[in-house]
Amino acid sequence: MVALLVAGGVTSGLAAVLKPYAVLPLLAERRWGALVVAMAACAATLLALPWGTFVGDLPYISDRLQFQSFASNAFGNIPLMLIAAAALLSMGIRRALWLATPVLWPNTQVHYAAMTLPVITPLLATCWALDFPNAMVVGVVLAAISHRLRGDDPLVVRGVRGPNR
Repeated sequence: MVALLVAGGVTSGLAAVLKPYAVLPLLAERRWGALVVAMAACAATLLALPWGTFVGDLPYISDRLQFQSFASNAFGNIPLMLIAAAALLSMGIRRALWLATPVLWPNTQVHYAAMTLPVITPLLATCWALDFPNAMVVGVVLAAISHRLRGDDPLVVRGVRGPNR
């Protein structure tokens, strides 16, 4: 999924077919063609995949994901979600969309952070690598503070080329 996501082009939309949360970075990079490919591919699966079975098993799937989740993000805690969202947005919408999944997505698992490699800072990576409560939120807040102290341009994401950059 990460390889597809960072490869660019319209085929990067297939990342969102594999993992729906990949839509956020595609939005961040304004990859409209990739999003169209993702929607078309998802629509095509309606004919080929047993979605009725998935929907029927959704309670079991949700329980398993909850059991396996890395309970260090803000999801489900409204004050933490607001703090995390404010910290994310203070770094600019592009970074916010790239970083939102491990911080705000339900039932986050550790590997969700891998998709943030194009925008993650050493400070943020260090926080996320440590095992302590709310590490994802603490990391984003510290990254936002560091971002403001350094005076980074919130529209520039190092290593990621946007359509007009």
